[in-house]
Amino acid sequence: MKRLILILLCLATACPVAADSISKDDARKKVASIEATDAKVLSLVPTLQPVVDLVEVDCKRRVPELAKSPTFCVCAAAVTMELWRSGIDPAMKNRIISYATSPANVEDFLKYEGPELYRPLCELAEPE
Repeated sequence: MKRLILILLCLATACPVAADSISKDDARKKVASIEATDAKVLSLVPTLQPVVDLVEVDCKRRVPELAKSPTFCVCAAAVTMELWRSGIDPAMKNRIISYATSPANVEDFLKYEGPELYRPLCELAEPE
């Protein structure tokens, strides 16, 4: 599963071809790029901030051992949003657009996220 998520993330965001051989340095660069893109998107569409906040809070609840790091759940939220925007789940883009234009129940997004989306890359990118 970890390899599949890394491959999907790499396809969506231009990682090295062999996801199972991504280095810690490459993971950190990828996360920095994803977080920069996420910040840019949030500056343009601030109504998505509650979704990002929700993923961060859920990360802290579901992965408490890694959430002790100040960077892990920030990464989790950015990677989740990147995957959702990438079109991996075709319906997710429409859900995000719909929410951004008419914010509704943000908790609905919890059905579509979890550690399986962000843990492989964010764990690899963690500082030592």
